[in-house]
Order: sequence, then structure tokens, then C-alpha cells
Amino acid sequence: MLDKILNIITVSLDAAKSIESKKVLENLKDVLLAIKAERDAAVKKIAENTKPILSDGESILLFGHSKIVIAALAFLDEDVKRHIEIYVCEGRNSGRYSYLNEIEYCDGLEYARAIMEKGFTNVSIVPDILVGNLLGRTNNFIKKIIFGANGIDVYKASFGHTAGHLAIAKLAKLYAIPVYVLADCFKFGELKYNENVERDNKWLMGEGSTNHPRLEGIRLFNPREDEVKEENITYLITEFGMFPPNHMPTIIKAKYSQYLDSLVRLHNKS
Repeated sequence: MLDKILNIITVSLDAAKSIESKKVLENLKDVLLAIKAERDAAVKKIAENTKPILSDGESILLFGHSKIVIAALAFLDEDVKRHIEIYVCEGRNSGRYSYLNEIEYCDGLEYARAIMEKGFTNVSIVPDILVGNLLGRTNNFIKKIIFGANGIDVYKASFGHTAGHLAIAKLAKLYAIPVYVLADCFKFGELKYNENVERDNKWLMGEGSTNHPRLEGIRLFNPREDEVKEENITYLITEFGMFPPNHMPTIIKAKYSQYLDSLVRLHNKS
């Protein structure tokens, strides 16, 4: 999504070199406000499309803070919110510690707090390493997994997000637990996955502890992102409805083509 916005800004600026700077900024503001309005409407529609899946009140596992998932949960009826059990993975790989080794950021904690603020009362945080324990329990302790996405490939139907999503999706497939991925069409495009990108956050110790003698000779290795392929996704849920990833509606591909065409038109103005 951010890659798309950057492309729009870059091409718009290139196409407007002869225009007064104030006018260029006004045009960009109009474009970005239009995108925001379109996305706000899309997120609301996604919440509506997801409601039947979540309204059965069965337990859910979440990983990777997602505003779209939070919006979909918030759309549920109050009686469902009071009874549904939600388990949120801590997201250790994206956490940060201060100089005093105090938690500066915990993805799962922020996610859980945001969900509770929407009226949910049965919310638990679980260590990431215990996902297999939860999914492997008898009687399908976890009934469904809900993910957001940083991007979805319109050609391969894979999605990209924080490292950790792939492991959970693979385990879900092993235990036959459905995985739903929520994303609006602005996140569809050509996925640019790079397995060599790492996080530089202090996920193991605080900022002042990186020279700890016990770390000597040990590399802190923390890959940033995953690509989860279509065979590990049960359904994609968008503003245009719910569908298996290998049945990508032509309307979504058309939306991406329109975006590419708009970049070409802007470029041709320069």
C-alpha cells in the first residue's frame, strides 16, 4: 500500500515540474484524501463482509496488529463481543525494549488493548511459540485465524506481512483450521518480497544491552517479513466479497490495472 502511495506521489511530482509548488501540494492532498475516503468506505464494507464469519462467536487467533481486523471485530454485535474468546500472539519479533530493559513496544499488547477498547472482554495474549500448542489441542480449541495483510499479489494470490504469519498459516493448514485474510483492493498489486530484509529493533535486550558479554560472537537475526502463498490461505475477504485466493475476481485485477493506467497518464503529463 505504501509503495503505491509513494509511486503516486513520485509520478505526480514528476508530472508537475512546471506547476507552482503550492498547486502541486494541493493536487497531492486532493489525491491522498480521495484515497483515504475510498479506503475508509472499503474497510467498512470489509467489516460487513466479515461479520457472518465472526458472528458465530467461536474462538479466534490473531497475529500482527491490523486496523482492518480491529474494524471488522468492532462491527460485531455487543453480545458476540462479550462471549467470543480472542487469543492474540505477542509478536515478539517486532517488540522493543528500552535502555532499562523495560518493554517499549509489544505488538500483541497493543493489539489486545485496541480490541478490548471495542468492547471485547475475553482477550488473552499468548507467546508466539505456543501457537502449535493452541492449534493442536483437542476439539479445535482455536476455530479460526484472522490476518490482515501489508500487500496481496494479484498474480500469485500470495500475501506479505510481518515474519511469523507463514509459520502460523502452515500450522493452521496442518490442523485444518481456516485462515482468513482481510484486505482492501488498495493493498493488491505486485508483491515485492525480500527475504533478506531484517528488523533492527532491540527485540532481545534493551538498547544499552547490545554489547552484553554473553552476546559476543552471536548474531541477532530477525527477518522482517513473510510471503504466505495461496495454498495456506482459506479465504480472502475484500470490499468485493469473500473468495478463495485462487479465484481472484476480475474486478480486483481491473482495479490494479486502473491504478497502473493512472500512473502512466500522470507520467505522460511530464
